[in-house]
Amino acid sequence: MLQAVVISRSGTRTTGPQNGPLSSDIVEELRQLAEFRTHEELLQAVRQRFAISPGCCYLDKVRVRIPSEGHEVGVECIVIDDDHVAFTVEDAQWTLAAWMQVEPKSYYRVQVRSRHASPTTRFVAFYQPALKRGHYAALDPERHAVELTSLPSPKEPWDDSMLTLMVAAGEEDAARAKTASETASG
Repeated sequence: MLQAVVISRSGTRTTGPQNGPLSSDIVEELRQLAEFRTHEELLQAVRQRFAISPGCCYLDKVRVRIPSEGHEVGVECIVIDDDHVAFTVEDAQWTLAAWMQVEPKSYYRVQVRSRHASPTTRFVAFYQPALKRGHYAALDPERHAVELTSLPSPKEPWDDSMLTLMVAAGEEDAARAKTASETASG
């Protein structure tokens, strides 16, 4: 008989064909796998959203003054070098939230820069998850700025299907537990 040890959310248990991993455990692993992105995949998603070439979007280290730190620090920043990208508040929220799904950080920053005009930075957005606060600014003559207090998660194409799968797995696990309980008592 095939036996294995599975570490699940409910702890370690012996499994076999009749009592294999819970469907909800399998679906959770699938969900995590579906949401996994590398830096390159993140940058590719940003490039696709703004229809820009690969050389125009990259990660870079920049020095910034973070108010909560009280001094200048070096941070990683998504840089978009393009004279034509109109980086809206919604674009800023999407980009920051997408990056937050890729890796945990204490500070996220995105800058849209001009390749030809001066000043070079046209838009900037940052977010600090611990404070649930950030800021978006269009650095044009009007200096349009918005406080960011929460970031909506970007919708993925598989979200609805994954939710359906999660509900079905929960129902399957409940039915399986009921059958096991009846078998044990009967």
